[in-house]
Formats: sequence, C-alpha cells, structure tokens
Amino acid sequence: MEALQRRILSSPYTVFWKFIFPSIWITGFGAGAVMAAFADQGDSRWIFPSVWILGSSWLLWFALRLRRVSISDETLHISTYVREISLPLSAISRVTQSYMSRPQTITLRTDRDTPLGRKFVFVAAGWPRIVSRHPLAVQLEELVAQHDHLVTRAPNQAMERTADRCTLHF
Repeated sequence: MEALQRRILSSPYTVFWKFIFPSIWITGFGAGAVMAAFADQGDSRWIFPSVWILGSSWLLWFALRLRRVSISDETLHISTYVREISLPLSAISRVTQSYMSRPQTITLRTDRDTPLGRKFVFVAAGWPRIVSRHPLAVQLEELVAQHDHLVTRAPNQAMERTADRCTLHF
C-alpha cells in the first residue's frame, strides 16, 4: 500500500518563531536591560528590565503554543517538534484566525482531550492577510464542515456548531 502524502499547513518559518526568535530576543534584550539597569542609578533603571520580563513572558507564551500541522487524507498531524499526534478532521470543532498577532495564527479546537491539549495554534504558510481571511483558514473550515455533516449528530447541534465555527474572532 502506498503511503499517503502529507501536505504541510504550517509556515516553514515556524521553527524560527518557536525557537530562534524568542532565544535571540530574550538573550539580546535581556543583556541590554541588565546593562541599562546597572548603568543608570535613577528610578528609570527598572524600565528596561520590566519591559524585558513582560516581553519575554509574552514571547514564551506565544512560542510554546505554536505547533507544526500537516494533513494527509482525512487526518491532521499535529507536532510540538518533540511529540506528534494524529487527529481525524471530524474531531475538529472550530477553526479561527487571529488578525492581531504577528505572525498571524490559525487555531484549531477540538471537543476531545488529546495529549497536546484541545487547542492547536500554528502559523499558516503563505503571506499574512490584513483584512481578509487566510485561504488556509477558509479551506480548513470547509473541510471540517464537510466532515461535520458526515458525523451523525442531532440536527440542532450540527447547526449550532456550524454557526459557532463561522464567527470571526479579532
């Protein structure tokens, strides 16, 4: 039997955003913040270290959530670069896109617990969209909707989930 080809949905820059940029920023800005704190004797000497702590916290939060996502047939493969799980498309309950973060992210949510949690955030391949939806987010919504109709559910539940999934979150 021929192995199914995986299509990578994540940006090739995911490694940069997850590992390289946070390391460089935290180290570089941290060194500058420490030097500024020791160079100045006034109350303003704590501004740079405070910004460094806040910025580093946000960067770590952002980077630790990023996943590598690929698809083959009707299965999503989600990886932290250490651990990978496979999840059927029918398990995805919602697809959303972030317009505020840079780089822009797409979030996949599931109703079931997995070893990697219920929410999977990834940077989509291709150019970011400032005003419109990313084509990958639209495609994933359509795929999930197709699989949603294949799964037997109460009619009200399917309509409710479909309406909920189509809302945009800014």
